[in-house]
Amino acid sequence: MQDITYKGKITWTDGNINFGCMYAFIAELPESYPYVTPIKVAEGILDWKDLSWILHPQNVGIADLKYYLPKMLDESINYEYIFTYKDSTFIDMTSTPLNQAFTV
Repeated sequence: MQDITYKGKITWTDGNINFGCMYAFIAELPESYPYVTPIKVAEGILDWKDLSWILHPQNVGIADLKYYLPKMLDESINYEYIFTYKDSTFIDMTSTPLNQAFTV
């Protein structure tokens, strides 16, 4: 894997406390890449899925992705996406362009 592209930061908050963040990267793998899934990891189950499955409106298991994945795939600008939750209920999402002078 040679081309790995930084695509932004996702943060979760209740407006007062940040619950954590993740840094997002995108890489394209050849069809022949040997990575057998599903795999159970600490964060959940890792598996390859079609984009249509990921972004399907009735797919609530990975609900946050619909807010940022299309933008990450289609745009060259990187954003910080801030998700606000109250009592485990989604309240709002804002996105702010990040400084593009970033080195990984």
